[in-house]
Amino acid sequence: MKMQYESRSLALSKQHINSVLFVACFAAVAMAIFASVSLYPGSVKGQELGETEVGAVQNATNMSSSVSNSSLVHFDSNIEQIRGHLDQAVANKEIGNTTNMSSSVSNSSLVHFDSNIEQIRGHLDQAVANKEIGNTTLAKAHTLHPIEEIYSSIQVQIDSTDPSLNQSLSSSLNQLSNMVDNSSVEEFMTKALDINGLLNDTVGKVIPAQEINDSAFNLMVVGNLLSVADNEYKEAIENGQLKEIVEYQDGEAFISRASSIFNESSPLVPQEKSADVPVINEFFADLGDAVQEKSNPEVVSNAIGSIIHEISEVTGINEENISGTGSGTSAYIPEIRTLLNQTLDAYENQNYEQADTLAIQAYLDNYEFIEAPLAEQNRTLMETTELMLREDLRQLIQTHAPIEEIQEHVDKINSNLNQAEELLAASG
Repeated sequence: MKMQYESRSLALSKQHINSVLFVACFAAVAMAIFASVSLYPGSVKGQELGETEVGAVQNATNMSSSVSNSSLVHFDSNIEQIRGHLDQAVANKEIGNTTNMSSSVSNSSLVHFDSNIEQIRGHLDQAVANKEIGNTTLAKAHTLHPIEEIYSSIQVQIDSTDPSLNQSLSSSLNQLSNMVDNSSVEEFMTKALDINGLLNDTVGKVIPAQEINDSAFNLMVVGNLLSVADNEYKEAIENGQLKEIVEYQDGEAFISRASSIFNESSPLVPQEKSADVPVINEFFADLGDAVQEKSNPEVVSNAIGSIIHEISEVTGINEENISGTGSGTSAYIPEIRTLLNQTLDAYENQNYEQADTLAIQAYLDNYEFIEAPLAEQNRTLMETTELMLREDLRQLIQTHAPIEEIQEHVDKINSNLNQAEELLAASG
């Protein structure tokens, strides 16, 4: 049984939004992206700020070269983002749509933050559902995933806003996991609902009201959740057969949360675009049927793609930005390398918590998005690298292994990433 959560709109006391002026759109673009572009003034000196730092691996010439190239890729990407945002702003100005102009430059980090919060809610749903049928193994898995895979990606933002709330939420998630085997269903559900209340408080503290009240922001969260669900489903189903039950339930839960957010956000959709709402609802129904029938991943991906396409039509934001996939798989591997270098630097400076957070970011915010296409080319390579990133690297960090051992492990990961990059490039 799925828990009935209080709607985000009610819990966060939504307020009316003022329209955003055309000039504000240009200012937002300039402020959000120029800082990133200015890190690359024509030399590699900007690396000392940490974005592409390679100090810990200067003996690895190829890795250093890759990171330098990554810097230039990100520089060029930022320039193109400026062009894209300006094009979008002009297009929206021409049709008098100033609200979507602000939405097109919504803070992507806040979208990812909100998506991670919703993924935790999805895990709570599945934990309760499995607890109700007596499957404590799966219930335990769904209580551990938020702790092991998600929380490190959001704790810095929570702690900087409200350290007490950060402590309460972290502690409650651990308490819920410890309750799986020795609590009644009612006690377990009550604790899960308490955590949901803390998640509501977290969203209210971290995400500005104008974003929560913006239909485009919420629809971008929907798209991000669906993209993550798509990847989970591809790992779960192979040749029409259920291969990974936890990943299947993850995908199921994230789609459910995406649908809920869409239903809550649909009243905020501009009147001139309201005719698209029932169309998207129909696609959600088709998607739900496909997941329940354990259809081939291509069927699910097509249904998700249809929803994202319609959301793009509603918001005026391109599909890649809505789904959170950016420029495809090509940008993820350089970013993973960069994060691994930063992980090494943080570890060498004995900042173990930061090293762990960076390692999680390398996996959760990047590698997960290349798992499905890489599995099509070489499943063994995908699964081996996944384990090395998701579990082995973090275990080395958490046990405070010698820096040389971590460096050797990172070198092996990078070797696998080189193979993955070649395979993905060859596949187009």
